[in-house]
Amino acid sequence: MISKSNPATRSLRPYSGLRVAHWAGAVASGLTLTAAFPPPGLSWFAWVGLVPLFKTLEGQAPRDGMKLGIAFGLAHFGTLLYWIVYVVRHYAGLNIWLSFFPFLLLTLYLSLYGGVFGALCALQQNRAFASVGIPASWVALEFLRAKLLTGFPWCLLGYSQYKWETLIQAAQIAGVYGISFLVVSANWAVFNLMMASGKTTKKATLASVLFSVLMMALTLFYGHTELKTRAKRPVASSLNVLLVQPNIDQSKKWAPGYQLTTIKILEHLTKKGVEGQDTDLIVWPETATPFFFQEKGKLSNRVRNLSKELETPILFGSPAYEYTPHGRIYLNRAYLLGPDPNVVQWYDKMHLVPFGEYVPMKKVLFFLEKLVHGAGDFQPGKEVKPLKTKGAKLGVLICFETIFPGIAREHITRGAQCLVNITNDAWFGKSSAPLQHLAMSVFRAVEYRVPLIRAANTGISAVVTPSGEILRKSGLFTRETIRAKLDLYPTSLTPYALFGDLFSVASLLISSLWFLWNLMRK
Repeated sequence: MISKSNPATRSLRPYSGLRVAHWAGAVASGLTLTAAFPPPGLSWFAWVGLVPLFKTLEGQAPRDGMKLGIAFGLAHFGTLLYWIVYVVRHYAGLNIWLSFFPFLLLTLYLSLYGGVFGALCALQQNRAFASVGIPASWVALEFLRAKLLTGFPWCLLGYSQYKWETLIQAAQIAGVYGISFLVVSANWAVFNLMMASGKTTKKATLASVLFSVLMMALTLFYGHTELKTRAKRPVASSLNVLLVQPNIDQSKKWAPGYQLTTIKILEHLTKKGVEGQDTDLIVWPETATPFFFQEKGKLSNRVRNLSKELETPILFGSPAYEYTPHGRIYLNRAYLLGPDPNVVQWYDKMHLVPFGEYVPMKKVLFFLEKLVHGAGDFQPGKEVKPLKTKGAKLGVLICFETIFPGIAREHITRGAQCLVNITNDAWFGKSSAPLQHLAMSVFRAVEYRVPLIRAANTGISAVVTPSGEILRKSGLFTRETIRAKLDLYPTSLTPYALFGDLFSVASLLISSLWFLWNLMRK
């Protein structure tokens, strides 16, 4: 029998049904978190965006907490990923209703993580050490989202802080997940301090506030010290790079009659960009050559001759194929072409984009096959390997791969001194996706303390320093080039490079044990 006088048990009983105010609070949190990402990029919204959700979850049973969490997820991911409808409709040629199907499917799937978080919060509120358990639960769910079903870690909460240079240095230890932990911890402290009901004890409020303040103070101290120390690091070598953004219309790019025009545009921009300048590396975007470069012909020869003429290596993307016992397979490849046309290195994309480069569950989603360009589905590469040029090792990340820190980590542990992201964000149109994609790329530079350069077909191309500062960037849907001198430093692996997602795994373990402990107590 449950005692009515016991505040610990009384707080677990649900209110008499969910009211409009509860749903409104969950939706408000979802919309507020979306606004923290670019555009509009109101990053400070992230520090209070979860407070309305926490208020609506107060006193709820886990089942109702899950419902409110799903509502939060639908509002957040529905407004964050709206651009998927444009991509599917524009490039698959589907009607508006069919175009919504993949978007709704993904949004519903992602909202389940919000639902689980809501249930965990409802179970943990007013429990001891909730100030640790709730942020750990959020990180655990983000980590699972990045791993399950090929992974989709798009716009994890910590990415919203990509402009706060001092704060994000902690990503060298815990990755973007460490920043997410801080943001959720701050939200929980603000909720307990300003909006929690009288059922929350002063001890619990004080614990959440002190814990959040302590974590923030340590993080900012580390960031300040790291930036100050880094300014004194000796430079091992430098690399003069030219990034070329050709702004090729995606609807024309694959037309056979437009291939020569594409190469002429790249040639013109490249020659103009290197004129009178020392250049060690030229970078073109993903699938810059809309033909099989591996096949000998006039177009391939023009690219080879350009590198030979300029006496400069060119890194560029191109579709490729190989023959296996099961037939011909297609690959999304990055080539590094040296001035010697006989010396060619390449890297094949490891993590493919669902619906863009292959169709998952093709028998069910047969009507989406038109999204895949090429004669068949692309296949993932077999090995992560840096490409070498003039004493520098380059870790190439093709498009979507830049949101997966594990792939960048493999390049770094194999000796890469600089990360190069080649991408074709023309798929996204004039939406928020290119801005979000760039924001996530910043963290790869910080996590491994190396510069990152980014060449995009239609933008946003950019140069990012090891501290996460966006030194230069292009416009969106503009035809331009970017020049930069990259300082390369002696190899020094960060804790995140050495230990990977140890913090995230620990959060998963803590949240799992916390869930079981709270469940047993209830």
